[in-house]
Amino acid sequence: MAEDTPQQEAPQQGGDELDLSRRHPLETRWTLWFDNPSQKQSMNKFGQGLRPVYSFDTVEDFWCLYNNIKAPSQLQPSATYYLFKDGIQPKWEDPKNTNGGCWTATVPRTPNANQLLDAWWLHVVLACIGEQFEEGDEVCGVTVNIRNGKNRIEMWTKTAANEALQISVGKQLKSLIDMSDNTKIGFSVFADKLQQGKARDRAEDVTPDTRAEVQCTLEKRAGAKGPAAVVLDGPPQDEKALQEAKSKAFDLSKIRQYMGADVLSLLSVPVFIMEPTSMLQKMAEMMEYAGLLDAAAAAQNPVERIALVAAFLMTPFGACERAWKPFNPLLGETYELEGLGPNKDARFFAEQVSHHPPVGAAHAEAARWTYDIVSAPKTRFLGNTLEAAAAETYTHLPPHVKVHNVVLGRTWIDAEGDFLVHCPETGLKVVLRFTPCGWFNAGRYQYSGFVTDAAGARRLHLSGQWCSHMDASEVGQGGAPPPPGAARRRLWTCAPKPTGDYYGMTHFARQLNSCGALRAPPLPSDSRRRPDREALAARRLARAGAEKARLEEMQRAERGHRERAAGAAAAAAAWSPRWFERDDSLRLLPDEMDVDSVPAWRWREGGFTRLDARLTAAAAAGGQGKDVRGRAEAGLGARPGGVEDSEVCGRGFAPWQFPHLHG
Repeated sequence: MAEDTPQQEAPQQGGDELDLSRRHPLETRWTLWFDNPSQKQSMNKFGQGLRPVYSFDTVEDFWCLYNNIKAPSQLQPSATYYLFKDGIQPKWEDPKNTNGGCWTATVPRTPNANQLLDAWWLHVVLACIGEQFEEGDEVCGVTVNIRNGKNRIEMWTKTAANEALQISVGKQLKSLIDMSDNTKIGFSVFADKLQQGKARDRAEDVTPDTRAEVQCTLEKRAGAKGPAAVVLDGPPQDEKALQEAKSKAFDLSKIRQYMGADVLSLLSVPVFIMEPTSMLQKMAEMMEYAGLLDAAAAAQNPVERIALVAAFLMTPFGACERAWKPFNPLLGETYELEGLGPNKDARFFAEQVSHHPPVGAAHAEAARWTYDIVSAPKTRFLGNTLEAAAAETYTHLPPHVKVHNVVLGRTWIDAEGDFLVHCPETGLKVVLRFTPCGWFNAGRYQYSGFVTDAAGARRLHLSGQWCSHMDASEVGQGGAPPPPGAARRRLWTCAPKPTGDYYGMTHFARQLNSCGALRAPPLPSDSRRRPDREALAARRLARAGAEKARLEEMQRAERGHRERAAGAAAAAAAWSPRWFERDDSLRLLPDEMDVDSVPAWRWREGGFTRLDARLTAAAAAGGQGKDVRGRAEAGLGARPGGVEDSEVCGRGFAPWQFPHLHG
């Protein structure tokens, strides 16, 4: 995130003016209400000070509202925020609420209670507007109530009589705010409050284990108001306090705590800001230009080789301007590609080898080169290593990439700093300086630099725009940059992008969820099989959010099983990646990051042979006949027309170490 100003104007692209009017619509329109009575209200006077603040139906309008009002922890006691679907008033008497009730989660009294309150409110609000609740139609709204020492979040629902439905919502709410298994949340029935003037609470221990049979009991606590404390009395709130909350523009107090941190790994991100790919698939995107590695391996001149390697390593920037977040891979999740490059002989395989911290490792190879990459938990790719047939190794570190206006305004991406490629065997090095975007779009996308030899002499000049191309030209006299008008030759040109794609994907990225090029159905752990990813691809946001939560809960169950194992069982339960292994003997090369920043992982020997054996067995079990490797040598797929997407995408996802935990 850019730190220089709260909001930077999104620059122009290619000289054309951006359409800043574009908004990302939500499925439902929502209204924020506010109430802050000065004293307790009787039931018949409730709502006299209740006022709507703002209605919104786009992602951008939500963030503009959220960051221009006080956080719940900054409100005075007795104040309440209500976020409700448009057309529903936050009153028990509203027709949409009369037959409903609410789940109540009370914030524990801890030293970090204020931070916890704000985090709960943000997570629950994002889940509501992002349609992450599987029973989205059942949810009416959410409130945050500020009470002396008893701050709480309430989730209002429509149908209190449907016990199974309410238990399901309660489970999802508890999982969303990461409550411990033994913590209880309460449910109140609005009809009881209206008729009796006090709550009848449904005390329920809602555990994340969806397989457990839930017994719901009704308890009438004599004289206890419980969640009925939401009923307030008093004169209307002074307008001044409300205006102060609304007019506090560009308040970054809630944002600065995350400056310099890996923001996207700190929160459970709602699906409406995500794209239907996983991070493993993002790692595979640069394989679109695998032909550059074939050209580098065939080049006779080492200067030409490293220039082509640099061009290959530049290619991810041609697809990095879409600011949607991919799904975090689950532990053991994999992704594979094959038939890459002009000779269709290159293969790629990635695996999520660690969950805390999140680390993905990938390996690609063809007849004359190999490529390895580690994606470490700094929301950028690190630890790239490439080997060519000439027995040369290339290491790479990318420049810094900034995402501007994550919270306010139109999101845009810029890159600045040094782009480094080094070959230890020849001593050749590429240093390219990325120009940061200046005022009025000055310098955006531009980079330039040199290939230098072991003695530091400049041998070749490289320049271009990271979003579109790389050119090479001979250096001027004495190693000076080439003069204007000097001859240039194109090393790489970014492929044209499709117009009107909702996520801004490239043509290659669009095919990452397809199975047409595979010779056999992928492994059960393959990202294509994720049901949340497939639901998002179909724009079924509620379903995607529910599936994402379900998969994350299954992953937590596996982690808990490993943590509870003891003695000899602990060794058997320990996680071990199936396709990669730790490389404790790694020798750091110049410009590589240390193993504390980027863990060392290597592709297990014979990995693709083992993969082919598994796919052959699976193909035989499925009645597909000939072995996979034999069909590959014959230039054939696993069956005519390749693998059908409908048989794989969103189906049979199982990266699990302990399948018996999941039924």
